[in-house]
Amino acid sequence: MDKETEATEPQKEEQEAVEPVVKRDLYFDEDYTVTREIPAMKGYPALTFTFKPLNVIQAAKFTDAVMATKTMEQTVEATLALVSKHMVKWDLAKPDGSVVDHKNVKELRRMDYTIMDIIAKNVRDDAEDTMDGAQKAKDAVKNLLSAQGLI
Repeated sequence: MDKETEATEPQKEEQEAVEPVVKRDLYFDEDYTVTREIPAMKGYPALTFTFKPLNVIQAAKFTDAVMATKTMEQTVEATLALVSKHMVKWDLAKPDGSVVDHKNVKELRRMDYTIMDIIAKNVRDDAEDTMDGAQKAKDAVKNLLSAQGLI
């Protein structure tokens, strides 16, 4: 006995993931904030956070602070200080349910690296995927200056 089979639809080619186009403001008033959400991931709950983006002078000061560091630990400390200064609110909770104090660098040091990395990337508006992006930028500037005989 032959079974009739239905024709299956041709398989669609998988599309590449494309970064969404986000409308960006180019001027920040004193009270301007950005709210972002990190969706729940395997093993991680969703997180919503609101921060003040860096203006041109703040970005320059952060770059100077990172350039002055000598170790990766100092670079991370500069990043945590930046996050604590620019974070307005979030719903990141400790195991006991209380909200992590985003203004307290000591508490930020206890955070999961993966989540802090994503938050820092957003606050810095950095294309790098890791907190060592600041260190990579520092090294690139030193290499450029060295190649030009300036240091």
